[in-house]
Amino acid sequence: MPGPLRTTPARNTSARNTAVDTIRLVGLVGICVVNLPFIALPGAAGLVLPDAGLDRLAMLTVETLFQAKFFLLFSFVFGWSFHLQDLAARRAGASPARRHLRRMVALAVIGCLHGILVFPGDILVIYALLGCGLVAVRHLSAPALARLALAMLPLAALCLTVLWVSLPEAAFSQPPAGDALSRRIDEWLSTLGFLLVFQGPLAFGAFCLGLAAGKSGFFAPDHPWQRRLDRALPWLLAIGLPLNLFHAAATGGVLPAEWALTTLAGVWALAPGAPILAAAWLALILRLTRRRPLPEILVAAGRNSLSIYVLQGVLGGVTFYLVGHGSVGQARLLVVALPLAGAAILALAAWAVVAGRGPLERLLRRMSGA
Repeated sequence: MPGPLRTTPARNTSARNTAVDTIRLVGLVGICVVNLPFIALPGAAGLVLPDAGLDRLAMLTVETLFQAKFFLLFSFVFGWSFHLQDLAARRAGASPARRHLRRMVALAVIGCLHGILVFPGDILVIYALLGCGLVAVRHLSAPALARLALAMLPLAALCLTVLWVSLPEAAFSQPPAGDALSRRIDEWLSTLGFLLVFQGPLAFGAFCLGLAAGKSGFFAPDHPWQRRLDRALPWLLAIGLPLNLFHAAATGGVLPAEWALTTLAGVWALAPGAPILAAAWLALILRLTRRRPLPEILVAAGRNSLSIYVLQGVLGGVTFYLVGHGSVGQARLLVVALPLAGAAILALAAWAVVAGRGPLERLLRRMSGA
């Protein structure tokens, strides 16, 4: 993500910015690529490096380019959106903190239902929990928020170390006995705990950077920090790609298992590597958006990202319930993820033409009273 931001007057921050909707759509595609193996494959198979050459290559590609990058893009936009919601609440004479906390409670309710009924790897509850922390830091300046985001990197490295030590035993433990609903709740809760440790510090850091971006007017046309990010793109790729490739190789079983220190270094590499490569993705998206803006119908779909995210999980679950879990390898899943994400995006684009807001966006506003 971008480095420390100087606080400058925010221009056009209340207006809808199509670049933000483009980032959301690209982020949804990337999240679908990451999530689909955990929907389509049984148990912990999504964590195990396959034997087949193409499947191994596909899994390493996802680990290098997608894993832990696109949820950071989404988190960055989440923090930016918090700033806009804060301004809107003030204009309406409402309490920004109270309105935001109601919104987070509503998001958590939707996330719980999504995690139990659709996909245990749900991120909405994590966003709701971490999003409450934005209330405590909303008065910080943009540079202070950027420093707080930087402080999340060593915490992320520590959390990743904890997972590295505990995951092998936890990942392959037998699922608890009980009825189907109880098993799904147990699976969701254990996955939620894992994802809070795995994603939490970096996601909150991205929240803070997004809030800093809102305060500094980062998405205003020709903002100086956009230009700096664009100039930094070659360096972000030159540093981020090797770090993430090393992480994928060290943690994916490519390197000998007895190289424990090398594996631990690979675990740590994700803490700086994921945000650096996420920043590179952000720079690329902004560059492409300036050159070729998305059609308005897709921009409208980006305004309904919550509904798209849940629909992706539903489509994936139904698809692999019908064809059978474990029937498709990692390489084919990488190919399948793109049309599946596209189908969800186009469905909500069509919905937006007829009804405007997506169904879950309407429900969230109603539940939160915003």
